[in-house]
Amino acid sequence: MKTQSTKQPTNLVTSIFATGVPTKNEVVMKTPLRIAAWSLLAGLCLTLVAISAAADTLYSNGPIDGYTNGWDIKDHKVSNSFTLTAAMSDVESVHFGEWTEVEAAPSKVTWAISATPFGSDLGGGTVSSLTYTHLFYNGGCCDVWDVSFTFSSIGLTPGTYWLTLSNAVGCGPFMCDGVVKWDENSGAGCQSIGCTSQAYYDDTGHPIPSESFYIDGVATPEPGSLLLLGSGVVGLSGLLRRRSLS
Repeated sequence: MKTQSTKQPTNLVTSIFATGVPTKNEVVMKTPLRIAAWSLLAGLCLTLVAISAAADTLYSNGPIDGYTNGWDIKDHKVSNSFTLTAAMSDVESVHFGEWTEVEAAPSKVTWAISATPFGSDLGGGTVSSLTYTHLFYNGGCCDVWDVSFTFSSIGLTPGTYWLTLSNAVGCGPFMCDGVVKWDENSGAGCQSIGCTSQAYYDDTGHPIPSESFYIDGVATPEPGSLLLLGSGVVGLSGLLRRRSLS
């Protein structure tokens, strides 16, 4: 009796996952699909790296106001709280709103980060290489600036911390002895922008409205998010390896 042979249809699924010796048509179909799969794997790997090491704003206390009020950080100290929620945050820079006398520019500031108001146990120093952008003249005493500075990374776990600024200097055309203030952006108790920061002036124990600033750095996502994406990378890599050996 003559046996009739049957030929399995070739489609996208069997082209990728076929075992044994592939036909010419299967090779032609499998090659671009494998290239696409390897490209997807590379993209997943890059995404995994980007998620785990992307610089971002870790905390924002709201925008610079420039008109309501400013608190002296030339001869006094101001301490503001901020809250971090990532599994691990590497804090690397600070932006804040500063007022100076007209025609004076930001020159120097002393900073500290601590677990308590006015402390410096986690990091601090004096910065004389500030980066700043003039925003506007507020029509009263001062020019308003967006000021920033960077520092060696400080690793912080989730929790509430305090940023303290003091000894600030603004230099004009002839001298460096003018008013320097940290911009208050909260109005009455920070309700206008919904922020949760607390602030204190000169370690008096009496709260003041909080100031404009934000904290930049690198946030590490929750372990579960990285594990899920990493599992996908490993799984796809193993699948492609098995197909390459078949």
